[in-house]
Amino acid sequence: MKIKRSLKFGSFAWDDTTKLFTIEYRGESIELNKVYAFSFVRFAFSIAQKNWFRKKPKTSNKEMELELFKANIEATSPYNDGWTALHYKKRAEKIEAELELKDE
Repeated sequence: MKIKRSLKFGSFAWDDTTKLFTIEYRGESIELNKVYAFSFVRFAFSIAQKNWFRKKPKTSNKEMELELFKANIEATSPYNDGWTALHYKKRAEKIEAELELKDE
């Protein structure tokens, strides 16, 4: 049994007798055995399930100020090593810049 789906510029085909999945695009083609075809389909489904256009929830000024407060505490804490303190210092600077943009 052979299954073929054609699109505007390419096509996909599955041949059940040879167990080959063929992808054709503008004259070029690639054949995948059933293991690689299954892997490709899993990859395609995982990409399709992503919600690319999901809007990030807006954070309020109060939440951002709380984040800034926490970042400043972590940045100045003597219990954190240099890398952690630097991370929180950069995070605090980023939050301050976002708050300034929101206020304008």
